[in-house]
Amino acid sequence: MDPNPKKILIKVVRLLDELGIAYVLTGGIAVTIWGIPRYTGDADLVVQLRQEDIGRLYSGLEKLSAFGYVDEAMIQDAVLRNSEFNYIDTEGGFKVDVWIPKDTPFVRSCFTRRIRVEIDRYLVWIVSPEDLIVSKFDWWHKGSTKSQYDVRSVMDGQRDRLDWAYIDMWADTLGLTAELKIAKATYGDSLF
Repeated sequence: MDPNPKKILIKVVRLLDELGIAYVLTGGIAVTIWGIPRYTGDADLVVQLRQEDIGRLYSGLEKLSAFGYVDEAMIQDAVLRNSEFNYIDTEGGFKVDVWIPKDTPFVRSCFTRRIRVEIDRYLVWIVSPEDLIVSKFDWWHKGSTKSQYDVRSVMDGQRDRLDWAYIDMWADTLGLTAELKIAKATYGDSLF
């Protein structure tokens, strides 16, 4: 009965770890870790969930909290459509958005390059700052103005530690060079 968002996130990722289901934390919490802290009302997890894991995951999520809500049909639909489902803490109002991605070269690269960071004394798999920037370019391309801020935040937080050759390659591969050019123009030639 703790509405602390970090504790709710940790309960979900601990369950995924116990079930052997690969995941990566992304979204606003990842931006806060790699960039400048900002408010977020949810956690975003990209999860490699197979059809045969749905029942075990649903059962585990149901047992996490007396205040948790998850819908098994929504999990099945998310796996079928490569979309999302939610685990909602109805007491604190915090939700975990669970995204089921298509199997693409970029998604495989994100999972290969994921990094373990400590959150609330638990090691959590998180997207690399470069992959976070590329994924935010994609959301930016789709019209998300918040993603523009997020890109700048991660660039500010990571400055000269980013692998720009990797970012350039994926931006080119995914058709996101316009967003990349705007992001680079924000800093002029000082970082490149």
